[in-house]
Amino acid sequence: MGWFPLKLLNVGVRRERGAVFLKKKNAELSRKAAGEGMVLLQNTKNALPIKKGAAVALFGIGQIKFHLYGGGSGSVPNASENINLLQGMENKASGGRIFLYKPLIESYSAYIQMDGRGEMPLSEELLKKAVKNADTAIFTISRYASEGSDRKAAKGDYYLSDKEIDMLEKINRAGFKHVAVVLNIPGVMDTSWISRYPDMSVLISWMPGMEGGNAVADILCGDVNPSGKLVDTFAASYDDYPSSRNFSQHTDYVNYEEDIFNGYRYFETFDPKHRRIIYSFGYGQSYTTFHLSKIKLSESEKHVKITVKVTNTGKLSGKEVVQVYCGAPQGKLGKAARQLAAFRKTGLLKPGRSQVLSMSFPITDMAGYDDTGRIKKSAWLLEKGDYRFFIGNSLLDADQRGVQRIIKVNATKIIRQLAEHAAPVRLLKRLLADGSYERLRMDTAHKKMKTKSANDLTGSGEKSTVELRFSKKKAKIMLQDVAGKPAKLDAFIEQLEDDQLAGLSRGTKATVAGGTGGIGNLNEYGIPNVQTADGPAGLRITNPATAWPMETLLASTWDPELVRAVGKAAGKEALRNSVDIWLAPGMNIHRDPLNGRNFEYWAEDPLIAGKMGAALIEGVQSQGILAEIKHFAVNNKETNRKESDSRVSERALREIYLKGFEIAIKESRPRLVMSAYNLVNGIRTSENKDLLTHILRNEWGYQGVVTSDWNNTAAFYKEILAGNHVRMPSGSATADHLMIALQKGLITRTDLQNNVRPILKMILQTQAFKNYRPAEQAPIAISVSEATRIRAADFIDASAGVNIRSFPGKDSGLKSAQAGNGEWMRFIIFVEKEGTYSFTPRISTRYDHQIFDIFLDGRKIGRSIQEKATGGCHNWKNGETIDLRLPEGRHTLKLTFHTTEEKINGFELAYNGTNVNNEV
Repeated sequence: MGWFPLKLLNVGVRRERGAVFLKKKNAELSRKAAGEGMVLLQNTKNALPIKKGAAVALFGIGQIKFHLYGGGSGSVPNASENINLLQGMENKASGGRIFLYKPLIESYSAYIQMDGRGEMPLSEELLKKAVKNADTAIFTISRYASEGSDRKAAKGDYYLSDKEIDMLEKINRAGFKHVAVVLNIPGVMDTSWISRYPDMSVLISWMPGMEGGNAVADILCGDVNPSGKLVDTFAASYDDYPSSRNFSQHTDYVNYEEDIFNGYRYFETFDPKHRRIIYSFGYGQSYTTFHLSKIKLSESEKHVKITVKVTNTGKLSGKEVVQVYCGAPQGKLGKAARQLAAFRKTGLLKPGRSQVLSMSFPITDMAGYDDTGRIKKSAWLLEKGDYRFFIGNSLLDADQRGVQRIIKVNATKIIRQLAEHAAPVRLLKRLLADGSYERLRMDTAHKKMKTKSANDLTGSGEKSTVELRFSKKKAKIMLQDVAGKPAKLDAFIEQLEDDQLAGLSRGTKATVAGGTGGIGNLNEYGIPNVQTADGPAGLRITNPATAWPMETLLASTWDPELVRAVGKAAGKEALRNSVDIWLAPGMNIHRDPLNGRNFEYWAEDPLIAGKMGAALIEGVQSQGILAEIKHFAVNNKETNRKESDSRVSERALREIYLKGFEIAIKESRPRLVMSAYNLVNGIRTSENKDLLTHILRNEWGYQGVVTSDWNNTAAFYKEILAGNHVRMPSGSATADHLMIALQKGLITRTDLQNNVRPILKMILQTQAFKNYRPAEQAPIAISVSEATRIRAADFIDASAGVNIRSFPGKDSGLKSAQAGNGEWMRFIIFVEKEGTYSFTPRISTRYDHQIFDIFLDGRKIGRSIQEKATGGCHNWKNGETIDLRLPEGRHTLKLTFHTTEEKINGFELAYNGTNVNNEV
């Protein structure tokens, strides 16, 4: 009894949604990547793969509530399909590969339909029947994580719940021939319990993307041989991680006291016998075995080269990863005992077949950063001494094989002399290689203080009237005229008015359904609205899209070529959906297992993070889509993420937390970088000139655009001065912030011109620009014989916060524009005859004292004030009439608003003489 194929349950059938490109090509690649990044932790007595024709009992609500991706930016809410583990196993059953025990699945389905909370209570009777009718038990344990919150070192999260422990005990005692556990997790969790069940197999599936259930089934059934390797250290207890001492100690700041000793660097230095490690960095089993031989290491003046022969000595085809670690001399700086230097994965090797892998890396990669002047302050140094290299298929394996080769450096060399940037001001101490702590100086604290909020411009809160720069009329240069002629860019920028420069510095509204917003959108000068969409798990848009495996899983493949293929496919999909910029990859280091956003990031090691990030970026940008690398930098905590100060030494910053960014940026040249929410050593990252200008641009040679994260709390003008070019379209900084700052002398027109230059260069590289044709809009003729009525919705361009609405009820179909403080709309008009014109707006407001200013060709010529509310947001009335003087010819007329929720249906201009002088 109890056996059934997929067709009997009628679940798990792939939905026919999206194009063939989405459904087949990307689905296949997502499935392949997921399978290659899953990590087999334990497989005693070769219980896996499941024998053909075996009967399987599926336990755990996680088989149905199987998490394919996390929450927030790393989610894909409209994935073109979602295959959970149950569906994946049913697909195998439908082909006769295995049989599934039906009554158990029906019990779990009913429990979930009744909204059962926690793990389902398992009756002894049902368990006994399952044992009688199944050879293998599969228990799925699931965890979830999301942007905006951190995980907890508690039962049911980092640790197993009591119900899960009870389930493990029951299943392992029940008498199944084989027991396996699938860990469907967003990052590191406690695995100390595995040792209590030595005959049990354990597979980490991570959050494997939309084809995750099929990919897990592929591995469990042996259609894919697992080849994933860990990119994080699994310690014996959460308390064993050095970051655990202060990760949750304060909500306002985090002291990075462990310094450069993050992850395996800490354990290899202070726990060389691995007493506090369950699974080491780089660890992962296979269904076959491999032998490494003929290991050779050679050096040239600039590079180290390693060759290794890998032979499949088992009975199944499989892939192996070779890892090279460096043990640098302690010298005067003090070093971590091990540092990943190179890695490479084989192709699929049949039993008995071999492949010789070659790897190389610059000798300078072994350098350390001197931030205190032990040898030479603010310099990368290659200290003299013996550099030992360890080669294996994991960090532990490399250690056990012993030293393969030593390279001797006879004299300390200065690799690069830099200057102090982003140094700590409130970090009191840091860990040294001998286990002691070094006290840090605080003498620069007065210079590095937390900034005020984005509303720190006016102090009193009073609104300032902003006079715009008057631009002389010249022949208009369109952005298309600049393409291929970079010398024209300065002239193009010079013709723009101040508020247009400010507008280009602020993100715009999304035109892609479900997208995150745009950049540009100045139709008058041929600048398109370049569109962005969230990542890195896939396009987070309304249309069906591919949900890729989480970044940690992709890193666990140790295969940059595979990740590059994912990036290429993601780029093609973005192109198809009119997305110009994909907000990916995430590059922050896994400092602590509880960071709720670790699933969006690669690893605890900056080398593998940098190489994987570079591969993804190269793939995306090969399709003409721009990648935006994020979140720059030291974004390792979600609790109070907009106000939390990451206090970190300059050495740890450069060697650990910036290194992955540096590798990816130098190797793949992403066109955009997103600054983070948090502060770094007292300065908000988007206001941090040391990070954004001195390090990113001057030291690394980055030439692209930096944008803020959405809805941050920084000061807009300070971001511009620091090198954060675009304030994305949400948050407290409204459009008039830069104009007020300009009026007060806090920034200059030259600052704004310099700020938009890289923005325009970036836009010139987009598909949106290549396909853009500026809307041909004839100027609105202003008659002298009758009043001219102009709809607000007919503007030629507008600032980010303006949107068009159609009101219901008695005004059904009436199009109107809604704007907030500092927003503007611009119209092109042609005045038949110079003279004075009555200006009468038609408005609707629930507030008294609605104000907007009127500008002609950049010069203020009037102000409209509505002193009384109209009685509601849908009650339209004519506002106060004022007189304006308009010269003959073509002009731009702009309305700039100064109160919240202003609604305007349009305005009327009526000729009434020649006796008004526009002196405002």
